[in-house]
Amino acid sequence: MRFIRYNWACFNCRYTTRRFDTPRCAECGRECTFLGPKIRVPPKSNVRQWERLFQLVMAHRRRWQLHSERYHVRVRHQTERYIEKLRHTKPNNPTHARYLRQQIRLYCKRLGIPVEN
Repeated sequence: MRFIRYNWACFNCRYTTRRFDTPRCAECGRECTFLGPKIRVPPKSNVRQWERLFQLVMAHRRRWQLHSERYHVRVRHQTERYIEKLRHTKPNNPTHARYLRQQIRLYCKRLGIPVEN
């Protein structure tokens, strides 16, 4: 089995390393930023390319954060609709009614909303 080493960089002092885990910068001691396995790292002396790389990494993080927030809102909305569907479902028998109550409690607990009877 071959392990992939990832590029990590400290934008503060332009230190780079290839590791499996999150390293600390050998020069300043700060935590390095993940770049991935295929990102080409500029030479330490080329300040302009380092600034461009930093901007690209930060733009990617902002896009990922926005995507993540939208995803969590979508999942919460779907879960809320599912809870309403469960609440309006008519149970076939006492066992089914108990199952519906358990499911409603479970999903309400996941979302942190109070359980209504």
